[in-house]
Amino acid sequence: MNINEYYRTSNFELAVFLITKDFHLLNIENVLNTKNDSSRKVFIFDHLPELKTLVRVFYFNKYNDPEILVDARKLFQARRRLKTQLINLEYHDKE
Repeated sequence: MNINEYYRTSNFELAVFLITKDFHLLNIENVLNTKNDSSRKVFIFDHLPELKTLVRVFYFNKYNDPEILVDARKLFQARRRLKTQLINLEYHDKE
């Protein structure tokens, strides 16, 4: 597995945006920080050229730019689904 084939982000809102824009979430990793015994979730997507463009749009385009606009229902559904996945991961990590 080549690490450059995947795009990783720990930004929850960006992950929701990418899912809303129909990018497939491949996995969620739990990354441990050994210095302070904390962890964070990392969302993994295929590293496609269009994805790189959308990441740039997410961070740097204006709020009313057509590229960043999404259907609110689709956004809320993606957010709800991703939060459910995170809760399920936490539950299974505790077992």
